[in-house]
Amino acid sequence: MARDPYDFLDRIDAQVEFERRQKMIDAGKAQAAIDDERARVAKARTDAMTQRANVSFRLHEYAVAGVAPPFTDGKGNPTVSLSLLLQMGWEIKNLGDDQRVLVKPETFPPGRLQSQV
Repeated sequence: MARDPYDFLDRIDAQVEFERRQKMIDAGKAQAAIDDERARVAKARTDAMTQRANVSFRLHEYAVAGVAPPFTDGKGNPTVSLSLLLQMGWEIKNLGDDQRVLVKPETFPPGRLQSQV
């Protein structure tokens, strides 16, 4: 016997199914929000770790060369790597008595403005 499309039990089953699916959708949205927050925290942690690694590398670079960084932040950490300055034409000069100094070039390479250094 064919079921009546307007049968009360069919409508109840459809409502129960709708509510079940809605709960699944809501749970998925909640889990997505949790996952997004976890990803944000992981990215912030990774960015902070990368920043610390960059600072420690720059400090080590200047310490090995035996020169003081010309540009520092408020904490005394170098803001520009020594290798970049050397590529831009800066030089390390010996003053004698194991003293070394970083010397800014007189002229900059073509296409480079002094304000960019």
